[in-house]
Amino acid sequence: MKTEADVASFLGTASCIIYSQAFSTISSVIPAFSKRGDIIVADKGVNFAIRKGIQISRSMVRWYEHNDMEDLERVLAKVTKEQARKPLTRRFIITEDQSDPAPLSGVAGKHEIPINGDPNNLPPLLPIPDPATPDLVPSLPIEGGYGISYAPYNDDGTCRSLDGINKDLDKISEHYSYVRIYGVDCDQTQNIVSAARQRNLRVFAGLFDLQNFPNSLDQIIWAAAGDWSTFHTISIGNELVNKGQNPQDVVTAVHTARAKLRAAGYQGPVVTVDTFSVLLKHPQLCEASDYCAANCHAFFDANQIPDNAGKYALEQANRISAAAGGKRTVIAESGWPYRGQANGKAVPSAWNQAIALYALGYSFRDRKDDMVLFSAFDDLWKQDGPGTHGAEKFWGIMRR
Repeated sequence: MKTEADVASFLGTASCIIYSQAFSTISSVIPAFSKRGDIIVADKGVNFAIRKGIQISRSMVRWYEHNDMEDLERVLAKVTKEQARKPLTRRFIITEDQSDPAPLSGVAGKHEIPINGDPNNLPPLLPIPDPATPDLVPSLPIEGGYGISYAPYNDDGTCRSLDGINKDLDKISEHYSYVRIYGVDCDQTQNIVSAARQRNLRVFAGLFDLQNFPNSLDQIIWAAAGDWSTFHTISIGNELVNKGQNPQDVVTAVHTARAKLRAAGYQGPVVTVDTFSVLLKHPQLCEASDYCAANCHAFFDANQIPDNAGKYALEQANRISAAAGGKRTVIAESGWPYRGQANGKAVPSAWNQAIALYALGYSFRDRKDDMVLFSAFDDLWKQDGPGTHGAEKFWGIMRR
């Protein structure tokens, strides 16, 4: 037990399991992720331990000839056709001795099943494979539509350069339809809107707080320069009531902002974003907003596991909408940290982050515009506080 604890501490994970032999590792890891109802497409050349793990998983199995990419493509096409009218299933490709993963990645990509041993290069909406099991990767169609939060700061908290923002948005635009930013400092609205226009991204812009309000809206108006087509939403404050602001002051600010923005030609949504619990307690925030906008992280509920992240966020969104008379609710932040201390059953790890992102994407697959994943990159400039569980810096989905 002490050895396992030492290894977990060294790797920065909540716990680990040490197996006495490789056979036991392989045959138990596979059924830990692939269950009854899932589909495994496996290389006929895999060893006996892998075959045993596949058998124990009780998953539906389809085999392809060893290292034969043409046969793999044939099998994947058949699986896709078979499942076309059935509920979405998780699909896994299991292979062995694949010295060159490029052909495998190419074939899998056509059928929207990612294969990659490098977690930093995986599409961000897909689970990041555990280094010990790089071939066990659940699939999720990459069709865009989701949003992602983005803070344009360097690791030391200084302003990200325009070149750095362009590089960041190059990565973001490959997989997301809009990007949420939080403030107007560092000329971020101007710089990000300009970069987003070049990449067909929309911007969920906003004011972080009410300092210098309403004059702070001028920077958003200047960034638009009369063309508001790039703007998805404009938020007035992020978790202001949760931080102690008077709810009526926030409601008044939303109305003031809307009037000023309308006069400047903006006709899109104006909202205030707060935690889901605050919105349930203060429905007037939803009433003042053009839609309800809630931050919701299952990780901060000590009874939640990453598998439930999507269901949890969807349930809170539905609760808010029901309390607001059916008004639309957007989850303006949701994610899972990959490093930090455990919060009860909620444990930070790369694999748990991957599972949570998959669950969030799946739960909001029919309403992608209502989900903003958190966050594009690590926020190493942040400081932990009470209740952050040492994870404040480590929510990034992509790596710079």
